Amino acid sequence: MLKHFAWDIAGKSGSLAITLISSFVLTRYLEPAEFGPAAVAIVIAYILSIFQELGLYRALVQRDVLGNHEYNSAFTVHLMAGILLGVCCFFSAKPIADFYELPLLEFFLKVISAGFVFNSIALVPTARLTREMHFKALSVSGIGSALLASVISIVIVLKGYGAWSLVVQYLLTLLFNAIFLTVYVNWKPGFDYKSVYFLPLWKYARPMYYSTLLSNLVAKLDVIIVGKIFPTAVLGHYSRAQSIDSASRSLTGGSFHSVFFSLVSKHQAKRNQLLELYKRYLHLAAFFSAALTGLLYIVSPDLFVLMFTAKWTEAAYYFQVMSIASFTWPIGSLMVTIIAGVGNSKAYFKLEGLKTGLQLLFYVFAFWQGLNFFLWTLVVMRLLFLMSNAWFVSRELAIKPGHQMLIILPYVLNAIFAAWISVLLINYSGVENNLPRAMLLLVVYSTIFLFIQYFLKTAAIRDLLVVWKNRVSRKQIQPGT
Repeated sequence: MLKHFAWDIAGKSGSLAITLISSFVLTRYLEPAEFGPAAVAIVIAYILSIFQELGLYRALVQRDVLGNHEYNSAFTVHLMAGILLGVCCFFSAKPIADFYELPLLEFFLKVISAGFVFNSIALVPTARLTREMHFKALSVSGIGSALLASVISIVIVLKGYGAWSLVVQYLLTLLFNAIFLTVYVNWKPGFDYKSVYFLPLWKYARPMYYSTLLSNLVAKLDVIIVGKIFPTAVLGHYSRAQSIDSASRSLTGGSFHSVFFSLVSKHQAKRNQLLELYKRYLHLAAFFSAALTGLLYIVSPDLFVLMFTAKWTEAAYYFQVMSIASFTWPIGSLMVTIIAGVGNSKAYFKLEGLKTGLQLLFYVFAFWQGLNFFLWTLVVMRLLFLMSNAWFVSRELAIKPGHQMLIILPYVLNAIFAAWISVLLINYSGVENNLPRAMLLLVVYSTIFLFIQYFLKTAAIRDLLVVWKNRVSRKQIQPGT
């Protein structure tokens, strides 16, 4: 189980590292005002892609028995949706650019419209590999795609094409990922759509698709609103911070969802066994999420200056607050995976609908008070979402919401204490240079956090130590000895 998680998080962390390195180069050559139009284009493409997914990925992974007819039907529907959305994106590019008064946005959107077709090709291979728990292949594909796209985008920015580098990086990542996954799975799609095979998939996917559609639309409204009511430079700072935040969230939350969803789908009828799996993963999710959140919060001011120069200092503050709000992301992803994995798509729809309504209310209220107030309101909103997730999980498994919160709390307190002591020690040392300061914060924080975990003998550290000892033992026992 942890082996699959390790491969998945290795792939995501590898892709994240490559993305961060390319961002280091690209952002140093771009001004915040240049970054804004490309960010809006990518967010609009993301919003449109939500309409394309149709919930079929989860349906293909969750279903007990599948054949080529189901795969072909899902591929055909997804491809037609991708072509339709690509055409819509292309022809709506000019009105959208006129609305934002950003002429370059029109050309960005027209180029990005091809990405919907690339995304269509990758759906079935990704679902098949996830279903069979081949996370190594998914990781290799993700890293390879990110590496090739990043190298090409760096060449483009060095040639003086500015924000086009961001658009090309986004588009090529989708293209290379589709190619790698298709080659690995060695599956030739057929266009023999049959409703008798598609409709059972759609019956499961439909409630989750509607809820995911609503929640993701609302989740991306912030960039759309910031882009319209704030100066382009502010949009650049905000979108730069959000892109790094999204990458860190996908590293943890995406990994827990991918691995745990496969496990839940396989054990959905065994509730007692599923409960033990959930508690084990909840400890691990809280461990990794709390550790990463504390670290990102204390090192981000120095890290942003090192990577992007001092002109991006404002983005560092935005990212600090976002990192606190994103603490709940992997834990919440784990919780909703329980609901989706056991096949209760109606409960999933109710949960996401509730959170979407609350989020809309927060947005309407918070943006009237300014961007800074909105960011801190986001923290409160995410905490409320976490508690609502726990309540819905308690209806599927025999574990009370309060018990779930008590599992999470020690890891949170550990991270807060480790971050506070680390900042006090480094400030007292008088180190002001960004690079040594960031490295010292990393070492001191990690040491304190892990020492407390070991001292308290938390469930997560015990699990990780067992895995490590077993791995060492296997290396020491050679064949024939």
